[in-house]
Amino acid sequence: MNKYENEISLQDVVGAEKTAEDCSYRLVYSQHNTAYVMVDKSDYHPPVLEIGRKHLNTIIKAQGRLSKKRISATRLLDINEELEASAEMSGIVTNIWQRVAVIDEGIEIDIADVESTRIQVTAEGVKTLTKGSTVLFSRSPLAQGHVVPAEEGDLALLKKYINISHSDFLLFKGWLSYTLAHPKTRAGSVQKSVSFH
Repeated sequence: MNKYENEISLQDVVGAEKTAEDCSYRLVYSQHNTAYVMVDKSDYHPPVLEIGRKHLNTIIKAQGRLSKKRISATRLLDINEELEASAEMSGIVTNIWQRVAVIDEGIEIDIADVESTRIQVTAEGVKTLTKGSTVLFSRSPLAQGHVVPAEEGDLALLKKYINISHSDFLLFKGWLSYTLAHPKTRAGSVQKSVSFH
């Protein structure tokens, strides 16, 4: 019995005798009509890989090499077409986000690091998550990792980057520290209001 209704076995798809990794693969169809495979290793937030892209193709080829099966370009194209059709026919549409996702009363940001760290910003504050989020993110091959926010910071370090007077900088620091400590949310989306005179 599969863990998910739309779980697949790359071992079966490729026709391999062994499996490459200790994880499960689930077909996911996005709100933008794009097919993905979610890689669930259960020790971190699962990445979703677009079907037909390099990262998933590398996993499929590695699966074939385990059983000494060379996967030709034509066979790889056939496998991708089968996976895409199966994802579309599953009828299960899931929101897939890139970098920033809208969540209840806030946003969630994908840091794009190896550990799949997430930052949640809500009215209750800012949380750093290494596991436990149900939001799915797809990463562009060009995505670079963000710096994880420090537990404590020094807003005075911004002074050299901001060309305003000392008294205006004090006001800016007060405004920025208040805004970061109290994010404004309404109906699931973060409202931004910035004006400088």
